[in-house]
Amino acid sequence: MKCINCENEVDKFFSESFVCPGCGDSVVVDYYHCDKCNNMWKAQDDQPVFGFDLENMPIPENILDMFDKIEEELLKMEESDTMSTFIHKCIQCNSICYETESGRFECPECGFEWEVISCE
Repeated sequence: MKCINCENEVDKFFSESFVCPGCGDSVVVDYYHCDKCNNMWKAQDDQPVFGFDLENMPIPENILDMFDKIEEELLKMEESDTMSTFIHKCIQCNSICYETESGRFECPECGFEWEVISCE
């Protein structure tokens, strides 16, 4: 893609994908940085959405470490289980319940309460 400021040819350094909650389509957002003029922007379908000039902004020295940590977190999210792993159902009536404190659960439907005890 060409830089939105100086027309220098640049490659994206990061992409993320979202699912639209309204229609279910996948939305891909690409992030770009131009080394020549120090501009950064994001684009959707190769159309710039938001950009800013980094020339006069201080860039943290650990920016690459920050990007690495962001990428690690995103990879962890991709590798994690589905949302159903985190939803707890009542062992009596099978309604969705909630954790009242660590390891203790309560069902809002039937009022049943239980505690999960580790057997390690």
